[in-house]
Amino acid sequence: MNHFFMHAPKWRTGAGVLTLLAWLTSCGPNNKAVEYPLIETANTNALDIAKVELTDSATILHTDAYYRPHNWIRISSESYLQAGGKRYMLTGAEGITPDSLFWMPESGEASFTLCFEPLPSGTTSFDFIESDCEDCFKLFGIDLTGKKHSTYRITYPKACGWSTGMRKCPNRFSKRAPRPSTSISCIIVRN
Repeated sequence: MNHFFMHAPKWRTGAGVLTLLAWLTSCGPNNKAVEYPLIETANTNALDIAKVELTDSATILHTDAYYRPHNWIRISSESYLQAGGKRYMLTGAEGITPDSLFWMPESGEASFTLCFEPLPSGTTSFDFIESDCEDCFKLFGIDLTGKKHSTYRITYPKACGWSTGMRKCPNRFSKRAPRPSTSISCIIVRN
């Protein structure tokens, strides 16, 4: 081996080493993390995703839950991620036991981790489906590209006196955006 390097042109050894390094790098783990991914739509305000970790062996959701203190939530063991028409099943959890009642603390906020089968490399978005029941948690269009907000068209009844138009909205109700303490309603009284 030393004989080869003694007689090889300098450019050849340098190119060979660079090629070897590039090949070894491409064979390494393909880890990626997205903090507070944009969630396109959901059927609940009770769950938010603080971080998504993508590895070769798992997809890990760091989840924040917001619910009434001393009331319970449950995460089904049948939960899955959906991307490209394929399901990636729940494989484990930390901080919550699937199929068991999880009682919310006094603060009404809790965090836990859900582990799933790995999503394919290059996945740009996925859905979290707690189960196929009608009232189970469902988060759609969880973005993995790093988008920070979307633009939504908000329409209010004219009687409310608010303007209709486009608004930039941060991702759901997370620590990045204040949670609403009251709901907005409009009462129309006809004489």
